[in-house]
Amino acid sequence: MDEDKIVKKETEGQRLNIDIGTKLMIKFEGSQITLKAVYVGMEPKAYLVMRLLKVAGLHDFIIEGNRVVIKYVSSGVVYGFQSVVQGYLIKKNLVLVLLAYPKMIEAYELRQEQRIDGYFPATLSVAGKSYHGFIIDLSPSGCRFAFGHSSGKLPVDISWGQEVLFSFQLLGREGVQQSVCKVRSVQHEDRSLTLGLQFEKLDTSVIEGIKKYVEEVSEFLEAS
Repeated sequence: MDEDKIVKKETEGQRLNIDIGTKLMIKFEGSQITLKAVYVGMEPKAYLVMRLLKVAGLHDFIIEGNRVVIKYVSSGVVYGFQSVVQGYLIKKNLVLVLLAYPKMIEAYELRQEQRIDGYFPATLSVAGKSYHGFIIDLSPSGCRFAFGHSSGKLPVDISWGQEVLFSFQLLGREGVQQSVCKVRSVQHEDRSLTLGLQFEKLDTSVIEGIKKYVEEVSEFLEAS
């Protein structure tokens, strides 16, 4: 990573920007292997809880006091921090690790484009069903789309790389815009689903319209 693009931020007394279900990459001190994990929860200022995928040799490095390095991606930003194992539970196929709450986190911006937050009505169509929700951030190359549901289970079978049809209306432009999108991230909470979508087949004029809109809003926010 380019050191000039890394932003270090103190997290002591603050809540980490991480959603339940976020995929993590963990490396324990004394191990050359990077393991996959899922973020389960936290008590701010106290500890974090991760669920590891069980692999052979876990007992060799899941040790209280052992140091770990955590990395994860959220909204186009790579986050990383160091922590210490405070405890663990290994039961059949369930492996939970309790980590000390980090004092410092590093953030590395992956995006090369401007992106703005907002709430724009949109519709996702997949497997013959439509889901109405909101674009919660937008750039010329893609967006994050979120919608609520009444069940704790995923209302739609969707995975990384899957193609979906996405419809939305851009402010200042007539008519509903449609694009085939690829799913780039999936974050599921109890009654909501947030998807990172990459535009695949969107008219060039619409892309230019999004770019202009994002730039104008960004300039306004910086000036205000």
